[in-house]
Formats: sequence, structure tokens, C-alpha cells
Amino acid sequence: MIETGHKALQVSLIDDDGNDVIKPIQGSFKISNNDASAPSIGRFVMEFNNVEFKKYGNYSIRIVVEILK
Repeated sequence: MIETGHKALQVSLIDDDGNDVIKPIQGSFKISNNDASAPSIGRFVMEFNNVEFKKYGNYSIRIVVEILK
């Protein structure tokens, strides 16, 4: 199953122009396959504290997950 295994994660908070508002957060995680008949689920909770939004506009969170071998 492609959903299970080791994954690399990068989370970026970006402004309207595609510039990083904060340094991208990087890490890795593993989703185990305990039961082949049940879906594999990974959940993350992130908190952004003391972020300064220097201009009015739209902001986005970009999440990139890659399979590690």
C-alpha cells in the first residue's frame, strides 16, 4: 500500500507572491499498516505561534509529502 510506510513532510506558510512567511517546517513520519482490510490514516495538528503577517492579502499553507525508501 502506498499510503503506508516512511514519509518526508514539508509544511510552508506562504504569502500571495509565493514567498515563505516562516521557515518551512520539515520532518518525517511513518504510517503503519496494522490491518490490510482497514484504511491507513495519519493525522497531524500544527500550531503557528507568533507569526507576523506583514501585509494584507491571501496566505496559503503548502504541504508536501514524499515517499522515503
